Amino acid sequence: MTDVILRISGMDCGACAVRIVRALRGLPGLREVSVSDTAGCARLTYDETAVDLGEIARCVQRAGFDVPVGMAELRCPGADAGAEARLRAVFGVRSVARAGDTFTVTLWPVGTDAGALPAVLGPGAELTAQHGGEEALQGRTRQRLARRLGLGVLLTALLTGLFICWLSGMSWTNIHFGLLPSLLLAATMSSTDSASVFNLLRSQQMNLKDNLRPMLELESGSNDPMAYMLTIVLIQVLTTGGELSAGLIARDLLVQFFFGGVIGYALGRFSAWLLNRLHLPNSSLYPILLLSLVF
Repeated sequence: MTDVILRISGMDCGACAVRIVRALRGLPGLREVSVSDTAGCARLTYDETAVDLGEIARCVQRAGFDVPVGMAELRCPGADAGAEARLRAVFGVRSVARAGDTFTVTLWPVGTDAGALPAVLGPGAELTAQHGGEEALQGRTRQRLARRLGLGVLLTALLTGLFICWLSGMSWTNIHFGLLPSLLLAATMSSTDSASVFNLLRSQQMNLKDNLRPMLELESGSNDPMAYMLTIVLIQVLTTGGELSAGLIARDLLVQFFFGGVIGYALGRFSAWLLNRLHLPNSSLYPILLLSLVF
């Protein structure tokens, strides 16, 4: 059995991780799989005699995601005829192309060190260039940052709200919403990721290792605070009769995030302190006490 961590790009939520797990489960020889969308990788245990990295990568790509390969260029003057075969035998090497004394090697994103490849070729070999790994990492970091800022939820709420407002203005509809009520309605349904994750996990009877299932459910239910904040801001604007402005939204969001973060951190510390010092006669009372403290 081979244990490997495979980097995957294109994931932005818990539902993406579930979809990859579902796609990989049918592969022969795959014993264990767990996927983390926040880390951007999958941990796999598989039988190399039954399935290889190429087949795993193609399965991930058919699910709608990408396995970013790296590229290394090596030069070895006087390399023998078996040099290309030795490179192909290195774990993590996807393909090798030779042009005279120059070798172009593509690598699966499984942590294979391109700096160790010259030793495979022999004396005089050197690594002349390496591409792909850092660029893929930077792209995934930018994607993760955009998700954390809630830009996807914000755009979804804005576009859906404009569509609802336009639709309600049609003469054949029986509903009539202004812009603000339309945006409020869109904000309440702009975060639907958790519903799809819960449905997939429960309807397909998935058994994920290392407590991955509750982690996916928690992450999917709480990864879109932007939707909550937009709903709160729009309700405040509608109830007070004020005008929607960028300054008002920015101020309210900052206030909500700041005080929410401070109060949440203080309550968490207090709850941990209290639970560690209380000795209840029945251990099943601790979750009830924790829920009481939270709500």
